[in-house]
Formats: sequence, structure tokens, C-alpha cells
Amino acid sequence: MFGLHLGKRKTKDVEDAGLYCQSLPDEQAEDGVKLKCRDCGELFLFSSGENKFYQVHGLRTTTRCPICRKWKRHERDEEAEQDRRNGGAR
Repeated sequence: MFGLHLGKRKTKDVEDAGLYCQSLPDEQAEDGVKLKCRDCGELFLFSSGENKFYQVHGLRTTTRCPICRKWKRHERDEEAEQDRRNGGAR
């Protein structure tokens, strides 16, 4: 019924961090637009609710699937933590 999608970042680190998403059945694709992720190339559903959220907050339409968005956020947070430990960005 649901398939697990880890894109091209299917690594132990991603699994340990709990960074995964499930693909949606085709019948749920009517409530949005299927987009291709710029990082992993997988198709994902960009729902009408997400679209409204992005418009209300003045954001551009996302180009990454949920897993790649979470992974990017995770990388950014780890870099910030490492910078903090090292006394700031250089």
C-alpha cells in the first residue's frame, strides 16, 4: 500500500535520524501537483494545502521532496551546531 522512499540518500545516517517519508497512493494525487525533486529525482505530491501555506508566507514552491527537505534541514542544523562548538562560523 505505502512505499518507503529514501531517494539517493539511503544511508545509515538518514535512517538513524528518522528522516524518511512515505509515497502516497495515486488516488490521493488529485489534491495537489506531482513534482520532481531536484536532489533525488523522485516524484512527490505538493498538496494544495502546502501550496496555500507557501503562498500565504510568501515562499516559492518547493523543489525538494519531504525527505530531501528534512535532510537539508538536518545538514544545516548539524553545521550550525558544529560552528557553535567551534566558536562561530569562520
